Amino acid sequence: MADTTGASKNELIAVDRVAGSAATSSPPGKAGSLSTLAAIWKHTDKITKWIQVAALVFAAGWTFWTFRETQASSLETPATVAARLDWRMSSAPPKGYCSITATFEVTDQGTKSFDVAYATVRAWRTNMPAQAEGYQYINISDLERKIAPLSNLRIEHSEDSPIVGHYAPRTSIHAGFPWVFYGPASNDLFFARIDAYDKSGVLLGEASAWTEGMCN
Repeated sequence: MADTTGASKNELIAVDRVAGSAATSSPPGKAGSLSTLAAIWKHTDKITKWIQVAALVFAAGWTFWTFRETQASSLETPATVAARLDWRMSSAPPKGYCSITATFEVTDQGTKSFDVAYATVRAWRTNMPAQAEGYQYINISDLERKIAPLSNLRIEHSEDSPIVGHYAPRTSIHAGFPWVFYGPASNDLFFARIDAYDKSGVLLGEASAWTEGMCN
């Protein structure tokens, strides 16, 4: 009979070594993943690394640009405000007066609704000296600061004007505000302005219009 004692010992030693190596090997998990990434990075040439970095930067920039152009704008209140002035002389007795109407329009041009909680409507009138030739620059903003308005309205209820209220997407509401002036025609400058605000008092938009040679 052959002696199997030595073979059995060798088999036990081999099994023991296998078990020992299995016991000392790193368990799968985060450490293994990090070491794998580190090994890949170490064996990647510098050009490939920079290509990967550039690709990441480009992807981040593209994501930001896409958000700004497609989504960020939709988060803003899409309110626009417009103004127009119309005037006419009285042709029937009593003569000597004219009416000026400021028409203001608020439009929701986006996909998000909003509310106009209140609006202010102001009007100014100032004398413009006659000038035979040349030109004269008119700074409306400067005149608004220097001249007290002849009319200063605050509209807070929809019963007073449809400008105040809820605006659904793709809707537009306009309203007219008339003034009647008595006396002869003049070279006066007339201008009117509207400011629309939301419930927090944030300005949604403003618009103004003016006419020279008032009621001529």
